[in-house]
Amino acid sequence: MSITRGVTHRSGTCTVGSTKSDANRTVVIPPHIRADVKAHLDTWTGPESDALLFAPVRGGCHLNDKSFAGSYLKPALKSIGEGIG
Repeated sequence: MSITRGVTHRSGTCTVGSTKSDANRTVVIPPHIRADVKAHLDTWTGPESDALLFAPVRGGCHLNDKSFAGSYLKPALKSIGEGIG
C-alpha cells in the first residue's frame, strides 16, 4: 500500500496535499492481517484508486484523530495500562 497524500484540518478547513516530507511511502501489510485489510477495502472503500481507506460515515471530508482516539485508542491504551498525554 502506498501513502501519497496527507490531510490537515486547521481552523475548520480541510486541506489535501502531499505528505509532510513530500515523499511517497510504502506501507507493508503484515501477512496475518492482509485478509482483514482486504475485507475492509472490499466493504468500506470505493472502487476509485484514490478512495479513502477510512471514509467518514457521517459526512465531512476526512476522518481526523478524534475519530479514533476517544472510541478506540484511549480504551485500548487504558486496557494495557498506558495513557494518552
